[in-house]
Amino acid sequence: MSYYMDQFDQAFRISAENKAAAFEALKNWALREMERNAAYAHLGHSPIGDATELEEALSELDWETSTDDCGNIVEMRFSGEKLHDEDEWLDAIAPYVDKGSQLMMRGEDGCSWCWYFDGESWTTYSGEVVFPAMPDEGKEPIYTHDEAALIVEEFENVLEKYGIKLPSPEDDEREENNEAPLYGSTYSDLLDSVEGTLIDLLERHSVGTPIVQYTFSGKI
Repeated sequence: MSYYMDQFDQAFRISAENKAAAFEALKNWALREMERNAAYAHLGHSPIGDATELEEALSELDWETSTDDCGNIVEMRFSGEKLHDEDEWLDAIAPYVDKGSQLMMRGEDGCSWCWYFDGESWTTYSGEVVFPAMPDEGKEPIYTHDEAALIVEEFENVLEKYGIKLPSPEDDEREENNEAPLYGSTYSDLLDSVEGTLIDLLERHSVGTPIVQYTFSGKI
């Protein structure tokens, strides 16, 4: 059973001056294939049919090409369904394919790969699917220091409402017009304590953990 594949991109080029040599290389491969494979010999049929030029030969192999006004092959698209002898005939024409050419393929099992040409030979590079532009909603960083400050601010609001100003070891450094309910280390110690509680809570939480609102557990 053959392996199904399709093509999802390409950047392929054979210059017009190299097409004749590439065609000869492909014909030589086809002759060797007929000698090796009894089925071809029995049918008297070449893998590249009766092609008289490179483009026709590639079409027989299920690869359609496009050329520019100068005769350069500037595109090669897979028109078949299954992987055949690409690992052999690509090797034959590789020296005549422009360096940097690429054929990007995807297999029936989801695997992706690129056939890359370096001007002398070709190499298969395995690929993977990535989504670099995927939105990150819901994954913004949580700044526990900011969250702790908001909680302490709520506590300060209650103290201010009832006119309570807690003493601080640094009260002698407080400006005369500073009426903040929390000052100096009294504020910073409470901030650190709240932040530590938040960090512990986040570390204990995992996806799927039930969150029970407005109810005491009875454990404290």
